[in-house]
Amino acid sequence: MKFKLKNGSIVDRIALADAFPNHQIPDDLSAADAAFLDIEFVHETAPPAVSAVEIAVDDGIEQVGGVLHTKWRIEPRPAAECAQIMTALKRAKNDAINTWRSTANASTFPHLGHLISCDALSRGDIESVATTIAITGAFPPNFPNVWKTADNAYIQMDTIEKFKSMYASMAAQGVVNFNQSEAMKLALLNAATVAEINAIALPG
Repeated sequence: MKFKLKNGSIVDRIALADAFPNHQIPDDLSAADAAFLDIEFVHETAPPAVSAVEIAVDDGIEQVGGVLHTKWRIEPRPAAECAQIMTALKRAKNDAINTWRSTANASTFPHLGHLISCDALSRGDIESVATTIAITGAFPPNFPNVWKTADNAYIQMDTIEKFKSMYASMAAQGVVNFNQSEAMKLALLNAATVAEINAIALPG
């Protein structure tokens, strides 16, 4: 709580006591006490929300509904400070985009109406079969001729062409993920405000 003196000064509780050295200022100042001292209560309101490149500055007081409140104004931070903040925000968003793409590439990809797992273990299996086919022209020994999907179903994988089709689906999803990340990075490159950076939403 602050107080407005008769001369228009705004003071805190300590300065109020200094302004009235001949009075005992009670801790719980009442409306009657304020009237006697000819002062007004000033309710301290929280500063408004601002963006990363703005600051809220105490701008005196204003009357709202017959009650005095702290008045705030919003100012931009210094240009050099804003540039540093924007650089940091863009770096963080770029890292988030890279993390999203890495996660997406290691999750699943669609194939024949199913989702195929593509985590480190599953991708290792896919690449192992692909390498064997590339070297020998055939599936590995004892290959089961089916592939288990992410939802625990099975799809037929009894020909090399069917496997190649699944492999192509994995590659295609990787391209989709790459293109999405590049589109987000282009938007990030062109972003000129904090709002524009924040507007770049990661998929899913």
